[in-house]
Amino acid sequence: MSGYDLVTLTQARAQLRSTSTADDTDLRLKISAASLAAIRYLDGGGIDFLNSYNQPDTDSGGNPLDVPPDVQLAVLMAIGAFYANRAGEAPDAVDAGFGYGFALPKASIALLYPLRTPVIG
Repeated sequence: MSGYDLVTLTQARAQLRSTSTADDTDLRLKISAASLAAIRYLDGGGIDFLNSYNQPDTDSGGNPLDVPPDVQLAVLMAIGAFYANRAGEAPDAVDAGFGYGFALPKASIALLYPLRTPVIG
């Protein structure tokens, strides 16, 4: 688990309906990538659940604390998309012209967008 992970390996396995540990190394990578993509997408807005190191606080087992459910679901949906589309060409990806490319699927962005701080200019 990296310090930026917003969901646990157990949550990711449940999202993928997986009981196998064979993919754990790959899942850990996807958890970290999806978590960082969500944090970067929020870019300071709606991330009051992160500490001064821009990481979620964790319990004694390293599990993230106080991450809002909509953020966790957005990360889990991204993990599912990363897992299903290992080549990175997801059919529901946001156009790269908007700066997000294949990082987050539209459903994840729909959950995260209301948490962003609007920027005009």
